Amino acid sequence: MNQNKHTDTVISPVISQSQQFDDYEDSINMKYVNLQSFLNEKSEQTLKKEKDTQKVILVIDNDECIGSWGDLSLLYSIFKKEYILEPDVDIFAKIMSDTAAIRPYVKELFETIIDLKKKGIIYKVFMCTADSNINGWVIFLSKILERWFGEKIYDEIIYGEMIEEWHIFNNSSVRNEIGYIKNMDMIREIISFKYHENPDNYAIVAIDDRPTNIINGFPIAVSPY
Repeated sequence: MNQNKHTDTVISPVISQSQQFDDYEDSINMKYVNLQSFLNEKSEQTLKKEKDTQKVILVIDNDECIGSWGDLSLLYSIFKKEYILEPDVDIFAKIMSDTAAIRPYVKELFETIIDLKKKGIIYKVFMCTADSNINGWVIFLSKILERWFGEKIYDEIIYGEMIEEWHIFNNSSVRNEIGYIKNMDMIREIISFKYHENPDNYAIVAIDDRPTNIINGFPIAVSPY
């Protein structure tokens, strides 16, 4: 399947595995990710379709973007290996907060996202990470973040194995010298096949510390945390 043809009826591995649930100006922390201003600016430019402004699908990276998860994921892996069961979410949320693993101003960012979603400006929120979910870490991290924030954030979750399989299915490059290539056509497939919506009606905006690896979407760059 050609990765640029959104109407193809062949369903890629990303669909079958999806979960329920500027100028690249660098920024020091999430305080300076002015999402509202970015959307307002783009709505007057490329996000505008005919007379109507497209609603936004927001795609958020994990590691080095909204937090630093190396130690926390290692602790999770040790716990899973020793006890088999999933760790206590509340304990991990406290560890995340106490150790500053979560990036400053992420809570304010999430509050803005929820507000824009309630206003109908943002349609869906995706977590999209190159990290592996082989032991359940990515899904568990989404639970930690939502418990810490106190409200559901993510509508869908895409992780490393899904990105790899999507690229293999589409005969495209999985990664370059920087890292995994995140083609936002993955998001469009989910919107089309799972939600039965026309993906062309939505603008896909991605917050990522590696904005040059975002393809077919509008990246908002942040400096690695």
